[in-house]
Order: sequence, then C-alpha cells, then structure tokens
Amino acid sequence: MKGSLSKGIFLTVIVLMVAACGKNGPDEKVGNDDPNQQSNHNAPDAGPDDAGPSGFFVADDGETYTYEVPTKVLVDASRSGVVDFEDPKDVEHRFDADEGFGALFLANLDDDAGQCNGLNDDEAYESCYDARNFEVASEADLADMARIQTKPTGVVSPETVGVLDVNEDARRWVRLYKRGGEGNGADSFVPYEPGEDVVDAEALEQGVEFAIEGKALVNQDEGWDGVVELKWEIEVGEVEHTIEDYARMEQAPVIFPHHLHPAKEVYVADLGNSNADFVADLQAATDAAGVEKGLRLLDLWDPWVQDYMLTGYMAIPAPEGPQVVRMYFRSANLNHPESAQPIFHRLDELEGYAPEPLLREAGQVVFSDFHGPGVAGRAEYDGDKGFEPVSLDGVDIDDALAYIYGQPSQHEYPEIAQLVSRVFASDTLDSFGNTETVPPHIAPDGTAYPHGRVVRGQHLGNDNIRPDPTLTSIIDSQGAQPVLWVDTYWKLVAHVDETISFVESDTDRGWSLLYNDPVRAKEMLETLRDEQGGGDLIMFEGKSYPSWWGSAGGSAEVTVNEVLNDTEIMEASARAAIEINAQLDIFRDEVGIVDDDLIPIAFLHEDYGQGSLAYQPGIINGISLKPDVFGAADPHGPEVDGDDIFKLDVEDLLGAVGVEVHWIETWDVYHVGVGQVHCGSNVIRHTPTTPWWAKEMN
Repeated sequence: MKGSLSKGIFLTVIVLMVAACGKNGPDEKVGNDDPNQQSNHNAPDAGPDDAGPSGFFVADDGETYTYEVPTKVLVDASRSGVVDFEDPKDVEHRFDADEGFGALFLANLDDDAGQCNGLNDDEAYESCYDARNFEVASEADLADMARIQTKPTGVVSPETVGVLDVNEDARRWVRLYKRGGEGNGADSFVPYEPGEDVVDAEALEQGVEFAIEGKALVNQDEGWDGVVELKWEIEVGEVEHTIEDYARMEQAPVIFPHHLHPAKEVYVADLGNSNADFVADLQAATDAAGVEKGLRLLDLWDPWVQDYMLTGYMAIPAPEGPQVVRMYFRSANLNHPESAQPIFHRLDELEGYAPEPLLREAGQVVFSDFHGPGVAGRAEYDGDKGFEPVSLDGVDIDDALAYIYGQPSQHEYPEIAQLVSRVFASDTLDSFGNTETVPPHIAPDGTAYPHGRVVRGQHLGNDNIRPDPTLTSIIDSQGAQPVLWVDTYWKLVAHVDETISFVESDTDRGWSLLYNDPVRAKEMLETLRDEQGGGDLIMFEGKSYPSWWGSAGGSAEVTVNEVLNDTEIMEASARAAIEINAQLDIFRDEVGIVDDDLIPIAFLHEDYGQGSLAYQPGIINGISLKPDVFGAADPHGPEVDGDDIFKLDVEDLLGAVGVEVHWIETWDVYHVGVGQVHCGSNVIRHTPTTPWWAKEMN
C-alpha cells in the first residue's frame, strides 16, 4: 500500500486539512479528538532538506507519514457483549468506571481443556484449571476470555510499533493473548507479554485483537483488586514519537445465589438404605418443584452435602448472551492444622490408619464430580485457618502428641496446643451450612444490595473462633455481597442455617425471613395441653435415638406433658430464644427487617455438650427448591385428628405468603446426627435472567 494512489489521496486530504486548520503545536493532538489519547513528541528538529508539512515527516523509505497515528484501544465498556468502535458508549466509557458501564473479564478457572480428568490428589486438582495454561486450549476456553481491540491505524511508517501494557498491580493476576495470522479461532491466539511484546506496523494498520483472562479470584488481602488499566502505546520509531491511549477493565465478581433463585439441580449423598427415606422424600419434593435437572445422587459417605460444597457463578457479557462459569467451592474444613500435620500423621500411624489428608475428604467432590468445561471447582483456604503456624523444628513428635491430648509429656508445647485448639474450635464455622445469602434489599443507611449479602456465623465474643479468613476476604473483595456477621457459636454445630432461612413472599420486600421461635413451640404445646386436653399426646412416635446418643439412647417417644415438664429443655429453649432475638436485631439494624418480614418457625431446643441444638427436627433448616416451594424436615409432632400441629402451623404461615411446603423424613441419619434437610442437601441454582451487572434496586 505504501506509495499507492489511495495513500497519496489520503495524505493530500490531510495536508489540506492541516493547512485549513492552522499549524499544530508540539503538544497538541492531530487527527484525534479523544481526550484519553495522549501524544509525546520527541522528534529531532527537521533540517531544511527534510522539512515537510506540519505534523508530517519523511521516513527512510522516502514516503511521508503523519506524526499523529489515529488509533484507540477499546473494550466492551457498554457491556453489550461485543467491542464496537461505532458504539459511543464503548468509546466514551472505556476508561471510566461509571455506574452501569465498564468492561468485564472472567477469572478463567474452569477446565475446558479436560486436562483435570482422572486426578485424585488435592494439590493437583487445586492447580489444574485453564488459566494455568499458556495457550488458548479450545473455542470454549476462548469464549471465557474478554476481548480488547485496537482501532486500525491505516498506513504507518515501517518503524512504527505498538505495545499493550497493564498496570503493575494487575500484571501477575492476568494473562493476555494476541490474535495473529488468519482466522479468529482459538488456535489463532498466541500468548502476549504485556509491556514487552511489540505489534508491528502491518498489524497496526489492520487493528489488533487481544484476549484477557484472570488467573485468580479477586482478593484484596493478596493485593488483587480486579482492576486492569490498559495502556496502548504506539511509537513512531523514525521520529521517537509516541501516542498513548487507555482503557479500563474489571474482573467479574463471584455471585452467591439466594433462595429466591430456583434450583437447577439438587444434590444428596447416596448412603444406600441409611438415607433411603430422606432421598425418596427429597426426590418427590424436587419433582413437585419441577427442578430442571432433578435430583443427583453423589457417591459419598459424608451425608452433609451442604457443608462441604458452596455454589455460585461468574458471568460477563458475550455476543450470544452472558458467558457463565459456575463455581463449586470446597469447604475449608481441616482434619488438623497444616503446620502440625506430622503430629497427627503420627497419631494415624499409632492407630493403624493411613495418614489423613489436610482437607475434609468429601469436599474433593467439587473437583472429581463437577470441575470441567464451564464449571470451576475451587479450594480457598489457609492450612492453619489464618492463625500463626507453629514450627516443629527440634520437637519430639510423640512427646508433643502426648501433650496436646493431655497425656504425661517430657515438655510443654503451649503454642502447638493453642493452634490445635483454635483450629478445631473454628472448624465447624467453615462448613457451608454457615454461609447463606440474604436476598436483595436496601439497608437502613440507604445502601442497596441488589444481589443481597452473604451472611456467616462466628463467635462474636472471641476473635479466635471464626471461619478461615481466606474465603471471607474473597467474598468481601468481590464487592457485590459483603459479609454480614451473626453470632452462631452458642449452638453446638454453630451454623447460621439452623435458625434462619428465606422464602419468597408477596410482601413489600418481596421475601420473608424465617426464624426459629422456641417460645412459639412452647406456647403451642401449652395450648394443646391446657385447652385441648392433649397433654398425653405422643411426640416422635415410633422414633428412637441410636445407642451412641448417650443416656438418651433408645425410644424417642415422649408425651407433651413430659416435654413441658422437662426443665432442661424449657431452659435451653428460653436461652435459645434470647440468642435468636440477638440475631434478628442484627438483621433489623443491617438489613432493615421489620416484624412484617418475619415468619416464626416453632421448634424447641436442648443442650448437648457445650451447645444448643434442635430438640425437634429443625423445620427451618430446609431447602428452597423454587421461590414458592420449600422442603422441610418432618417434625413428628403431636397429632390432633390426624394432623401434626407443627406441620399445620408451618403450612398456614408459609401458605399465607404463597409458599408450598413438602415434608421430608430426616430423623435417621440427619436429625440424630444434629442436622436436617438443608444440611443434607445442596443445589446449583439458575443464573438470573437479568444479568448481575444490570440488576438495580430503587
């Protein structure tokens, strides 16, 4: 093209425009009306023999070129799914993080390449995902990458080159690829080192396309805020002149769905005959709700599927609609502190067992059963839960083992014992029954949470009893659903899902908060006894406790009178009511919950060991299959005219807000194991039809 007629016409037009508009000073922009594009003139003074028209120079090839190369770097700032130089929103908002605008990209953490199939090692799984590769492995892999495009420059001088760079804070967290050669498929993209690799003149003239992927979830504690500042620099080598343009991108957050999102698939552990009744009832409820992919049985021996797996998603705009990567997080439940692992492996050896892995074994299911194309298994944890690790240098392992288990020892190891105590005391808080999502709301201070807030439990009176801060930091760092804390450590299991839940309702808020109300349970039984003569009616008919239940082993049957006369149950329930009201106060203050938003769910408490737990099957610990379908534990309460009074109460309360209840048998395995429906199941929920970036609240 150089020296062609078309170029001559182009230069003639430019010369006439320059002549008409006047001479430009050395720091003024020529042929570029974009305020984000900057120019840097370092050309030597032109002598009389090579002086040309203002804004131009003659290169070694004898051709005349302009100093001011017209170009831009563009991203999908409009969130339309494509980069469009004709879209004024893409142009005007490419650097600003204005509300409703701003280009997004994904952390490429799934396994479109299928490279992780067949692994059976925690460390191997944790390091196996697409962003660990240095190639675009497939079209599906490419679809997970957002695009960056430069505007074609037209003809430029032979020594003109371009360099795309990213800000220093983002450099280690993202990877770029550049399209080269023919085609635009996955195999046409090659790795590109920002700030170093150059784009030659020929590519500049045609325009360059880049693809970007994130390599990790946003985590402020690790120094990654998710923001990428792009700098596109063109250097006209013959005259040492540069033109710069800028754009901004941000990594999409992980969104944790709430109970108003319908379930897409339901999960339960297949324990054979042990949980056959539970599975059958859950299957019936799933079918009644019309769950798209139904109930899936997992080949696991650990029944608490809710606790070792947490689901969410990431999404960005794409040409055919949102590009979604579903997230399955593994819980940070530890079998022992990592820095003290040799001590516990010694204990395994002495007891004749194979060494226990660091993490709860069942959690590996997020990799073995789910990690793959479009799905990212993820383990985010610290091996010592963020506590100060211990050194075992010079420590007699057997002696330390004896000390931490209260046996005679030659030496004392208080630091080791303290770490072990803190890790074990905190571990239940890392189960995902202790991580829920409050539906969308506007807080009393006016802050809108269009995706709701994650709610987690901890010991609010002891900073050393809390979940592993790694995932907490990641949740808060997403900037979409900051964690709301409530005190749960007064309960034996200490999970937030034991006393609160959420359902859709036809209230002004659009949803209601279910809360455990032990006082209501006591009053219902008193009314049954005093007004209906039902003091001798049986609760838990035909049910029994296992032998390991201590002194309570054997038949669980009990009369209403016996329950009301049991001072330990009544006192435990009264204490629980006080603690639950303290939780509700937090929801009142932080969420703006009012009495009309609350639905009381009646069941009593008892003390077991150092904490409180549901004496009756905990109805509130249920599964939301659709916004208007709720699966709850069969309470096995006293019956009047064939109707369980606790079932009728819940059906009336939830029916009044348009929610249908399906009852699920939990007594064997779950209730006697101090869990219920929610603890023993899990779901992946439908991605909302309104993309997260378009969700607004008024």
